[in-house]
Amino acid sequence: MDSEVICEFLDKQLGDGHLSSAIDNDWNLKTLYSVSSGLMEILVHRQVEKIRGREGLQSEFWWQRYNSAINRTLDFFEARIHQFPQTFCLLQIALGSALSYLDFRHEDFNWRKDRPQLSALSETLEIRKSFKITPLRD
Repeated sequence: MDSEVICEFLDKQLGDGHLSSAIDNDWNLKTLYSVSSGLMEILVHRQVEKIRGREGLQSEFWWQRYNSAINRTLDFFEARIHQFPQTFCLLQIALGSALSYLDFRHEDFNWRKDRPQLSALSETLEIRKSFKITPLRD
């Protein structure tokens, strides 16, 4: 199952549906939600390539491709941050999770420097109780 499907199922079947309701009928928000999932996939691929590098097997082509895709995606979000709903929803959870993973596994990636709005969103999410009690760790 895709994380998007699992989160929506849990929200609607076990919760009250408020986390997914903001994106239910908004194709623009669904697109942002999908792109945030794609960002997480790219970050995982970059992590695999980083591990391959420790073994002397890193592909410069894929390393650059992943870095470029991450930068394009983060720039995409920086330009569209104003489109995010004010209410906390699955979109913020998905993007916040990807940004937390980026900080956790890719400390070499200086993504905050030129993206002040995205950085501010990340900082706001990181202080939420739900994010604080579920930190990433090895």
